[in-house]
Amino acid sequence: MTDYGRTRVVWPILQTVLLGAILTAVVLLILPVSSEYRQQAEMRQKLTEWGTKHLKQAEEAAAAGELRKAERILEEAVKSDPANLDLRLAHLRYFVTRAAEQPQNVASSELEALEYALGVVAAYDGPDYEPRFAVAQARLQLRREQVADARNTLNNAIEKHPDYVHVYLALADLERSQGRRLEALAAFEKAVQTEPDNLKALNNLGVQYVELERFEDGVAMFLKAVNLEDNSASRLNAGNALVRLGRTGEAVEHLQRAALLSPGSAEIHRQLGNLLVVAKRPEEAARALVTSLAIKPDSQTALTVAGIYLSLKQFDRSLQAFERILQAEPASLDAAYGLAVSLHRLGKTAETQAAAKRYLLQARQVPTGQSERVATMQKLLASLEHSHGTSTPIPGR
Repeated sequence: MTDYGRTRVVWPILQTVLLGAILTAVVLLILPVSSEYRQQAEMRQKLTEWGTKHLKQAEEAAAAGELRKAERILEEAVKSDPANLDLRLAHLRYFVTRAAEQPQNVASSELEALEYALGVVAAYDGPDYEPRFAVAQARLQLRREQVADARNTLNNAIEKHPDYVHVYLALADLERSQGRRLEALAAFEKAVQTEPDNLKALNNLGVQYVELERFEDGVAMFLKAVNLEDNSASRLNAGNALVRLGRTGEAVEHLQRAALLSPGSAEIHRQLGNLLVVAKRPEEAARALVTSLAIKPDSQTALTVAGIYLSLKQFDRSLQAFERILQAEPASLDAAYGLAVSLHRLGKTAETQAAAKRYLLQARQVPTGQSERVATMQKLLASLEHSHGTSTPIPGR
């Protein structure tokens, strides 16, 4: 075979080999890129699903009124996907909503962050995108004592969004903060008219009626709130209003229910106990006040409990109660006096003398308000010293 013939046979083979080598090289170059692209695409898909999941969870929390929880859910989501603008905007919108609808849950330390959130939301959605924006803006202005600006913001919002109840609630809070009680009343009444089943509007209107000494109207609002959703705040308010009307028995029932609804509230148990004292139900009063003390220690409440034990002639218990108070507050004249009385009732002469002397020593440092007790204790001390241990009755606390 000639050289030309061999060339004609070999060249196609070489071409095939070379083409295969080139294709192999190209594939080897492309494969890493394609693999990396797929990994990025899969990661982006996972982040999208992650974001969608957390947006839904935040929406559910917000629907339940847990706006701060919704914010925390999105804060965690943003940490995993900081480039997701939807997550960031949703987080800021919930913050704005919390400022508008739950202003009591916005701390002073959050005001600068709120101003930033309002700026971002306005840039993306426009300042009039929702009435929540205007109310949050007004709440911020009021916190910064820009009262005229806040009032203008709310009046403009009412013109554009007359059906948004929180506009009227914010205006009512503003007017009340300025001592304009009738204007606040009108705004609260408008809030209830706008949304009759709004618990916050009903309760606040009731409070405003009570402040204006319209107690019957106040009770009516609190009962409407309770019928809508039984809650400790409305029960407590109803009880306090009924006390003003002289309906102590009904008031006790409402406070007892409030205590059941909020068993961890020291204040509710304290108010219930004090009311039971007025109702001349000392055993129940003591139980309620002891519960309050277990939640939150308070010297005045402790003195009330000790005094109840003394009035019930449970002198061992009153003695222990007064001793505990003096351990916490050695300068308490009320406790020092009660201690001496309790010891005397128990017939402990030597201890009574020591306690009486302690009380008299402390009482000398108080210019007024103890003269009657000082005279009683001096008489007791003299009687004990004269009789060498004979117990002489003295007036109680």
